[in-house]
Amino acid sequence: MKPSEREPVRLVVGLNRVDEIVHEGWNTSLNLPTADSARQIDRKCADVVRLLSKVTRLEPDHIEYYSALKRYRLHELLNRVIRHCYAGFKFTDVEPLPFEAVEGVSDEAREFVRQERVHRLGRPEERAPAREKLFAELSKFLSTAELQLLESKFSAELRQPPKIAVLGQSGVGKTTTVNALFATEWRTSAVGVGTHDAQRKRVSLPSGGVVDIVDLPGYGRSISEDERYDAIYRKVLPECDLVLLVIQADRGDLADDQEMVVRIMSWLKGAPVR
Repeated sequence: MKPSEREPVRLVVGLNRVDEIVHEGWNTSLNLPTADSARQIDRKCADVVRLLSKVTRLEPDHIEYYSALKRYRLHELLNRVIRHCYAGFKFTDVEPLPFEAVEGVSDEAREFVRQERVHRLGRPEERAPAREKLFAELSKFLSTAELQLLESKFSAELRQPPKIAVLGQSGVGKTTTVNALFATEWRTSAVGVGTHDAQRKRVSLPSGGVVDIVDLPGYGRSISEDERYDAIYRKVLPECDLVLLVIQADRGDLADDQEMVVRIMSWLKGAPVR
């Protein structure tokens, strides 16, 4: 089978917590790694991507590094989600929680980022949603009746929410990732083992649609727990339009995560999508 004919893999691996790779390597006032730390983070994550790809056969294009807590590289992660999610076009107007939401950022840095955003993208009130841009272009080629029919079908499709499953080892930041990536407020657990069962929440999107997010219990704590959670994974994951597997970027031992990538790819292979 040619690469172009392969069945799309509805899996994205997020390498979270890159801000912890280099001790004291974060510029808190700018909420960015120092220049030297950024190079170390790039090298470390590139090595992890190569290792994961080699062992699991997952293409590097499905792997991205970021920090949910620092709101760092969330747009890059979101782009992977959009690209590999079934019906990912429904996320084109989604914006992660911004840099300004991070505690400890100076007022000067906040203002600088705000001005840079306006310079690059324009003011929010001046930016047309992706949907409006799309239909404005289509109106140049379609009749009014054809355009109305297409808009009706498009709206009906948006009402069918994509389903994203989020999982990873316990404590890796799955819930924080969901909150940061989709600008929602999922309950997190500061102590204990966090999520014990599949938690579902419907999140409204700026495009007018919604997304169903399934927050799955973390694996890797004990054999007995993993056996119980395995049944949940097998049932839920094939039903999803995308699986977001969160891995701790600075973790030394990736054996459990590598095995999980292989298992997820096996479960998704041949699984029908809506």
